[in-house]
Amino acid sequence: MFESKNIFLFEGLNDISTAEILSLLPEKVSFKKGEIIYSTEQYERAMGILLSGKATATKGNIIKRTFSSGDVFGVAAMFGNNDEYISLITAAGACEVQFIPENLLKEIFGKYPQTALNYIAFLSDRVRFLNKKIEQLSGPDTIAKLLSFLKGNADENGVVEVKNMSALSKMVGIGRTSLYRDLDELEQKGFITRQNNIIRVM
Repeated sequence: MFESKNIFLFEGLNDISTAEILSLLPEKVSFKKGEIIYSTEQYERAMGILLSGKATATKGNIIKRTFSSGDVFGVAAMFGNNDEYISLITAAGACEVQFIPENLLKEIFGKYPQTALNYIAFLSDRVRFLNKKIEQLSGPDTIAKLLSFLKGNADENGVVEVKNMSALSKMVGIGRTSLYRDLDELEQKGFITRQNNIIRVM
């Protein structure tokens, strides 16, 4: 079982309400290294909480994020009309996930209104974060745009794994020539280090 106090959904709830919600949750699901947790074709409307191990979210050949124990995913993909998930989430090693299906979340929201407020606050924070990234990425300075992208997609250790420079070029929105030039300049100025396909934001 996860530490509920570290999950945004349970913020502001007393121990009794938290215990009642935990008793409603389905059995956790185990995944082996390399197994798909979510993809555009393999997706259920459910909020996922990583209980143990690590998982990675990728788009194309870019690792967008590394999930660790206590991290959540799938929050923004529910309660809408889109039936596809935007990223590929795979187990980076043996891991366990607690899923909370959409229908169960609706039931929890009805019984415990604080959880609905927590959910809205979480999504609002994500929208503000993404709007800030869009402003940064739409600027004319390609170096600032690239550094902002790398910071926003680095894991907790500041690492971004890039398997394909063409994919990175398209995701950042700058040409490949500019991409290589800007990476060289960021490295020379000490903002990043590079080794093979690993970029570390300093």
